[in-house]
Amino acid sequence: TTALFAETYTDTLCVITNDPINPFDTIDISVLVVGDPPTIVVDPMAITTTQSTNTSMTNTVTISNEGDVILNWDATQNLPPIDAVTDGSFEDGGAWDGGGDLGSPICDPGSCGAALARTGDWWVWFGGWGVTNTSSITQMVTIPDVSSATLEFWLEINGNESDAGMLEVIIEGQTVMTYTIADDLNDFTSYAKASVDLSMYADGSMHELAIRGTEIGDTLSGFFVDDVALLTDDPTCKAVTDISWIDIVPSSGSVSAHSSEMVDVVFDATGVPSGSYTENVCISSNDPVNPVVTLTLTMEVYQTLYLPVISRP
Repeated sequence: TTALFAETYTDTLCVITNDPINPFDTIDISVLVVGDPPTIVVDPMAITTTQSTNTSMTNTVTISNEGDVILNWDATQNLPPIDAVTDGSFEDGGAWDGGGDLGSPICDPGSCGAALARTGDWWVWFGGWGVTNTSSITQMVTIPDVSSATLEFWLEINGNESDAGMLEVIIEGQTVMTYTIADDLNDFTSYAKASVDLSMYADGSMHELAIRGTEIGDTLSGFFVDDVALLTDDPTCKAVTDISWIDIVPSSGSVSAHSSEMVDVVFDATGVPSGSYTENVCISSNDPVNPVVTLTLTMEVYQTLYLPVISRP
């Protein structure tokens, strides 16, 4: 295997003998060569251009692979959303504070006498007592300073349309969404995803998140909640396709072991007002140690002034 890169090699071996009946035979052979995993190196990791408006400039970035396995890279992928909620499935315990008029609404089959979780063993059961009561779960969450934040959870409503129970999503003591049995039963007769826009709270600060359920009367109605997530954009970097003034050519590729590839980074100031613009581009790859490398790009744009030429008569 000397000088072979890490991959699978196959071939057919021909065997010739003096056997008069079977003088010729073949043997299929396969060799798996293992080595170091792909290792990405991006050079440079930051570029700054200074150019006038309505112009374009091209710079070069080298993407190298220092590993023994082919490197696959892509600059068109955003990072997956960040979940600001801890233990959204309620399986681990300790992350949520649960309480109410009749105790905590956080359930498992042993404590609540039923297996009604969407996933796992634990879920939240608001109501179902047959008397008027209120209970809630709360958690302190830090919502990054990003453009969007969405609370998602799986909700099932148990009751009749004439029942008066309700479920509230509360941030910092303010109710931002209310689900009622009368209005929302048909949408949540079994577990279905509920979504609440919390973008106005995406400021990098810590906030108290609460979900509160209220059962009214002796109806035995209730709300089941499971698999809570507060998803936000990852502020670290963006896909190049989401940045209007940058293009990367090619925007994805494969680099052989111990090789490199030259990539053009195009800064396009067409229609861009004068000013300073900076974005971080995500370069994702199959490098197990550094699956995402950030390329920082800055474009300084100035307005070209054209002065009239005045000559002596």
